[in-house]
Amino acid sequence: MSANEIFIDPTSYDSEVDAFKGTTEKIASSNEFDVAAVKRQTLLDAMDTLEEVIETYKSCVDDYVELSTKDVAELKRLKEMWVQADEMIANDIG
Repeated sequence: MSANEIFIDPTSYDSEVDAFKGTTEKIASSNEFDVAAVKRQTLLDAMDTLEEVIETYKSCVDDYVELSTKDVAELKRLKEMWVQADEMIANDIG
């Protein structure tokens, strides 16, 4: 038999085709499962990253609010000191 000839055994042909079909179906189903698993994992990774970003943002906002609250208190204190200094100057002059 040469490379140009194909031997087909009629007695086992159907079982070989069925075996090939079964193997192909297994590969197809495992490929779909793997793709789905990768998609789920990618989605989970993206959600984890999004959660980290949100937590970092919240932390930054909390820090900003804390610092701004301190700034407001300091500005009010500075105004009080300024008013007191103006009153002392006015009393000394007047």
